[in-house]
Amino acid sequence: MRQDTQSDTRSLLNHYPMSHREENSMKNKSDTFLVSFDYTHGDIPVLIVGRRGTEKEIDIVNAFKGNEAKELYQKLTKKVGI
Repeated sequence: MRQDTQSDTRSLLNHYPMSHREENSMKNKSDTFLVSFDYTHGDIPVLIVGRRGTEKEIDIVNAFKGNEAKELYQKLTKKVGI
């Protein structure tokens, strides 16, 4: 991981601290998310996170708006050297 990516990751982890219990509950888990970002109307940017439900519907997991939505979108779409 590049240095700037490491600092971005640390910054994100500090912004969203995870308890020890939450971290343990994530071990040995795999998941896939669908992320949607909309800022097309010059209004308030919105980022929505969802996952496939039991049928073919998408269950909304979380939604972010404003600067938080823009920051998350930028972090998710920034190319890093992997």
